Amino acid sequence: MALGGFRYDVEDKNPGIRRMLRLHVRRTVREAKTSFYWAMRILRPTQRFAIYTVYTFCREVDDIVDEVGFVKDQRQALSRWRQELDHVFGDSDPFHPTAQALKNATQQFGLPKACFLKILDGMEMDIDNAMNSADLDQLLLYSDRVAGAVGELLIRIFGFDCDVALQLAQHQGRALQLTNILRDLREDADMGRVYLPRNLLQEAGIDSTVPWTILSDDRVEVVCQKIADIAESEYDKSWDLMAQLPTKKIKAAKIMLAIYQRNFSQMKRRGFQPKELSRKVGFLKHNIERIAKMAMVLRYYWLK
Repeated sequence: MALGGFRYDVEDKNPGIRRMLRLHVRRTVREAKTSFYWAMRILRPTQRFAIYTVYTFCREVDDIVDEVGFVKDQRQALSRWRQELDHVFGDSDPFHPTAQALKNATQQFGLPKACFLKILDGMEMDIDNAMNSADLDQLLLYSDRVAGAVGELLIRIFGFDCDVALQLAQHQGRALQLTNILRDLREDADMGRVYLPRNLLQEAGIDSTVPWTILSDDRVEVVCQKIADIAESEYDKSWDLMAQLPTKKIKAAKIMLAIYQRNFSQMKRRGFQPKELSRKVGFLKHNIERIAKMAMVLRYYWLK
C-alpha cells in the first residue's frame, strides 16, 4: 500500500500524514459502495471518520479470507492483524495504515479491543469454507462476531454505553448479516461457499455440500425462507430497541437499518426460488437503488 512504508504517531500533528490516512480510509469506503457510506454521512466528521475506519478494518480482514489463496497464508495474515491490534491498544505504533488510523479512533471513542478480536474470530470461521458445514447456532455465532461486534463498536461511536444499545448491536448485526447472506448467495457460491445452515438443509431433504447444487434445488426456497423469518424477527427487535434510545443519537443506525430492510423486503417479495437467486441487478435498478438510499438519508436526517 502507498501508506505502508512509514509509521505514524497518533500524536503527530503533521497534516500531510493525517490527510493521507483520511484519504486511504475514505477511498476504501467510497469505492466499496457500501450502505455505511450513505448512512454515516449525517454524523459529525470525527464520528464519521471513526466509523469509516472501523469499516476499512473489516474490509481489510474480510479480503484476507476472500482473496488470500492458502489457508496457512490466511491464518498468518489474520495473526499479523492480531499483532497490529496489540500495537493499536498498546504503547507502540502500528505499521499498517488502517491500524494507524484505528489507533486514533479507539483512543477518541474508547473502543474495546475485545470487539476487534471477535471480528477476527469470525474471519477465522470463514477460513477453508468451514461455514459450509455450520448449523444454525454456528451461523448466529458467526453473525454476532462479524456483524454484532461491529455494531457494538458503532454504538459506542454514536455515544452509547448501555444494555439497550448493546442488545441493539447484536440484533441489528444479525438482521444485517442474514440479509447479506440471502443477498449474496450467488456470489458466495461462485467462491465455493454457502452459509445456509447444514441442519436446515438436511431438514429440507438437501444432502449436497456443493454450493451451486444446493442453490439449484427447488427445496432451497424453504431454507431461505426460514433464514428470512429469523432476519425479520431481528429487524423487529432492532426497531423496538431503537425506540428506547434518543432519536438524535441513533439516526445513522436507523438509516442503515431502513436501507437494509428495504432490500430485505424486496428479496422476500421476489422469493427464493433457484431462478431468482441467479438473477443479477441491472444497471437501471442499481441507479434507482442509489436514489432510494439518498432519499432515505434525507428522510431520517430531519428526525428530531
